[in-house]
Amino acid sequence: EIGSDGRKLISEYTRRIQANNGITGLNAGNIRRIVYSQKFAEKAAAQYGLHPARVEHSGGFDGANMLFFVDADGKRFTLRVYKAAHTETEIRSQLHWMHALKTETGLSVPDPLPWPDGTFFRKLEVKSAPDPRFCVLFHWVEGDRMEYLPKESITPTRIENYGAMVAQMHAHAESFVPPDWFEAQRYDRDGFRQKLLTDDLDRDPLSKDE
Repeated sequence: EIGSDGRKLISEYTRRIQANNGITGLNAGNIRRIVYSQKFAEKAAAQYGLHPARVEHSGGFDGANMLFFVDADGKRFTLRVYKAAHTETEIRSQLHWMHALKTETGLSVPDPLPWPDGTFFRKLEVKSAPDPRFCVLFHWVEGDRMEYLPKESITPTRIENYGAMVAQMHAHAESFVPPDWFEAQRYDRDGFRQKLLTDDLDRDPLSKDE
């Protein structure tokens, strides 16, 4: 039983997913995952010292990690609640690459906010959740999705700028030299083949049906 607050949370989550042209299937496992992820996000916002803070699901995902909006003190942040399968090295590697992408290309990349102790990610526990989760809070980068812009504003120049940005990212990836400890999933043929053979949701305890 998730109560009236839980039902409101699930309804808002579904509405936001649909608003982003996404689809979602609700079963006992996914409902638990949504409710627990909200608790992780609220606890993370509190430990960052954001009081009071409004925490709500963004309607989007990042590699099936839950993404939340956090509004506090007139500012907006993005909070990522990682799946249980993610390791500390994977998250550290992701943040390292994002920092390199920003400093070496000048592209607008979200910056992580440090916790009060100076670290950039932390593993949290919440009551009744089967596993702890890593959480990271990012500065909000203002912008709009291309499909939401008025047609008259999607000019050849804007499309050209978008293509140039993607090209910068690819060029940086080809020249990027990761440190020895770097660990990240490869999105090549072998990586996608492995992903097809392994169902990520089945490896997430918060998504399993009992």
